[in-house]
Amino acid sequence: GLRSTLVARPPVPAPTAIAVLPFSVRGAESAQYLGAGLVNLLATALDGAGTLRRVDTRAIFAAVSEGLQGTGSTVADPRRAREIAARLNAGLYVLGDVVEAGDQLHLEAAVYDVGITQPRSSAAVSGSADSVFVLVDRLAARLLGGLGDPSADRLLRTAALTTASLPALKAYLEGEGLMRAARFEQAGVAYLAAIALDSTFAVAHYRLALAREWAPLPGNAEAAAAAGRHGARLSARDRMLLDAFRQWRGGDAVQAYRAYRTILTRYPDDVDAWFQMGEIQFHHLPLLGHPLAESEGAWRKILEHEPRNLFAVTHLFRIAAVTGRVSSLDSLLEPFRQSRPDDSGTDRRLDELL
Repeated sequence: GLRSTLVARPPVPAPTAIAVLPFSVRGAESAQYLGAGLVNLLATALDGAGTLRRVDTRAIFAAVSEGLQGTGSTVADPRRAREIAARLNAGLYVLGDVVEAGDQLHLEAAVYDVGITQPRSSAAVSGSADSVFVLVDRLAARLLGGLGDPSADRLLRTAALTTASLPALKAYLEGEGLMRAARFEQAGVAYLAAIALDSTFAVAHYRLALAREWAPLPGNAEAAAAAGRHGARLSARDRMLLDAFRQWRGGDAVQAYRAYRTILTRYPDDVDAWFQMGEIQFHHLPLLGHPLAESEGAWRKILEHEPRNLFAVTHLFRIAAVTGRVSSLDSLLEPFRQSRPDDSGTDRRLDELL
């Protein structure tokens, strides 16, 4: 049935969940994108190798931001890195460095177990700055080899699952940053720039569909259809997310709900999937007789990762208004009382609550 059995956070780190933390970068400004870029690229390469599953990129950046806030330290601090990985329920985490000199890149990375200070696997690769995708594949293969993974010598083809165009990748990464900041319209512009550079960039088409959905702006169905046409370039995880999204946009909220529940059983830290689950439970399942409050678990799960997510807070306040528990939610506004977001659309949402 449709009874809401939301996925609970595991009480101990998931041993096969691997969190690729942002890399430190030394070198020219043109290489700085790799700090965040390798979170996406290396996680894509490692995901599905043996029993490994990548921790959601959005959840990683939120945990890093929260974990380092006010500490004066960086993610390269081993103690902070362990704390962040534990916050993400990741049994494994990756720390790495990028050194850029001239037209050459040197990438180093190590895989750590949250309970052990020495790395379980480490690797280093070097090559030309325009061969990032090849370097990432080599780095991933060597890390997997150090973990004793029998699939370490497989053809990873990171570019085939993302894009072979570095300019397109950079535009996509800009869009991802804007999505995390809830600046959906601007994110859509960045994804369009990525698609203009590589029309077969399937995950950029999917993220454009999501940005237009959340803005909201027209054209989300067309973007999702374009992602489907290039579906061979999606990872298994992204394909599941796209299928669920298309069911949702096609009007089959019940099937979409089931699809997202399946995704969250396998990937319990996927923030976007929790958002979509909450949307379905809040806006559509009540039409089938389900209480509005069933969506509360999904919105609170988002706040575990992103305490300043105003979309989640807004929905929780609406639920509280219906159930008469508004005063109990004052604590949710604490993260906003000292500083306010700089996005005007987000400010308007905050003004409604304060």
